Amino acid sequence: MRLGVRGVQNYDERVQRSRYGAAAFKRVRSRRERLSTALCLLAGATMACAVTGARAKARGVGLDAASPARSAEEASHQELAASHLLSGKKSARLGDDAAAIRWCDEGLALPGVPDDLTFELRRVLVSALARGGSARRALGLLSAIANDDRLPTVELRGARAAALDRLGGAAAAAEALAEWRAVLGDATVEASYAEGRLRARLEALSLEQASALAGSAAGGDARACFALRAGVTVAGSYPGWVDRCQNRPRVVGVSLPRSGRLAGLASEHLAAVSVAVALLSVEREVEVFFEDSGSTEASAVAASRRLLQRGAGWLVGPIMPAQIRATAEIGANVVIPGEARRGGVGVAQSLSVRLATLVDEAERRGLRELFVLAPDNAYGRGVEALIANANLGSSGGRDGGDLSISMIKIDEGGADLSSKIDGLMRRLRPSSGVLIADALARVAFVVRQIRRREREGTRVVIYTTSEGLGPAVLARAASAMEGDVFAPMVGPALDVRGFDAAFELQEGRPPTDQARLVFRALALAWAGGERGGAAGLDISSSPPLYVMKGGVLVPLAAQAP
Repeated sequence: MRLGVRGVQNYDERVQRSRYGAAAFKRVRSRRERLSTALCLLAGATMACAVTGARAKARGVGLDAASPARSAEEASHQELAASHLLSGKKSARLGDDAAAIRWCDEGLALPGVPDDLTFELRRVLVSALARGGSARRALGLLSAIANDDRLPTVELRGARAAALDRLGGAAAAAEALAEWRAVLGDATVEASYAEGRLRARLEALSLEQASALAGSAAGGDARACFALRAGVTVAGSYPGWVDRCQNRPRVVGVSLPRSGRLAGLASEHLAAVSVAVALLSVEREVEVFFEDSGSTEASAVAASRRLLQRGAGWLVGPIMPAQIRATAEIGANVVIPGEARRGGVGVAQSLSVRLATLVDEAERRGLRELFVLAPDNAYGRGVEALIANANLGSSGGRDGGDLSISMIKIDEGGADLSSKIDGLMRRLRPSSGVLIADALARVAFVVRQIRRREREGTRVVIYTTSEGLGPAVLARAASAMEGDVFAPMVGPALDVRGFDAAFELQEGRPPTDQARLVFRALALAWAGGERGGAAGLDISSSPPLYVMKGGVLVPLAAQAP
């Protein structure tokens, strides 16, 4: 990066602004000096004019008739300072900032250096310090000369941006870089450099920092840049670099299964995308393209490549772990309509968190024993491992708790299901509870078997992860699970209420948890991965637990049992 001198005045202004302008041009004796002075005036190079004038002074050439004679020693110092200035400028041009700093410091240390030459030495010095010297010293020197009209705004902002960028503070550096970029021409090397550094700094900004800078940055373009970064819609037209400040994509790709073993989800996914796009487009328009991710890694990667080629900045899906990893490896930004996995950003609480929340609720209610029923498959083995690894219950010693946990593997279609439930009922005590980790349809089936075996006047509390939550299965489970506790991937939380209403209006039924997850994922991709209220997505406020009341899930309030 070079913070070069730019001639911006016309010919007459350049002659008048140069202290040594016309007088030096008339009186210098050397043909070489005359040529140098003419070139400096035509090019508008104030620095070169100052050097030429200093050398003229050093040879005893008066700048007006009343100027007193200069001593030989003073003239020698001035000529030496001018030589140091040229050497410092040459070193800076060659990228040797250390040498430029040394030349300028030595020139400034000489006695009797005229004001114009002192200013030019400082001008070269501050740029060299900002690039490759002490950034803090550069900022101090800038404060001393910032109000000098001879220092062009572009140089002032460039040196300040370079120094603050090196000091490491993301907010201060981003503000300075945006203010510098605002005064640079689009087709310059400096503009390309400033914009690249600005993008890097914007990545480190939080939404709150961007919002604050949108109100404090100097200039409308810089403020608009940070407003867009904060997710605020900005009215009016702005340069292209301002538009590129936002972290929100113009194209979002949806890579979800429409074929293969998960094709049964396709109709729900498509309906969810249709409703979500209608809702999210109210804020701003985004192109959305849909591709079939299939059920293999190869099909998911092929679908993702097609979406990336169409300009997608973020992808919603795929949903299978191996597909997610493979898609991330080709450089795609993936939002998963589910819990986070390696290679993608999730929009639901993880199974481990939901299990821990359910166990905590059982402990809060004073239960002493919890029986965990899980299917005899990969999901059930995952549940068993998560409970063991998290040391849930007193059997694991978690915080010295009094709740013991026992695992029971079940198979809905197995011949021993009835005998296992009979054995469970014999072990139940008034201080016992049952946690069923499975799809809600199978949970409801098991719960009905338990209810049929309960003695009159007794009722065991059921806790469930309720995978595959949907209106139809919820209706079937309602009568058997009144008062039971649910920890779904996404329940009827505040951030999905508008979607729930719009979905029911369009489809004639409430959405499933899959539809809600697709909406959340699309909203997150729409916002460029930015979470929080400013992006319209605050998953952290979603209630973790719900209780069945009158066939409807309502948030479980934290209260004494």
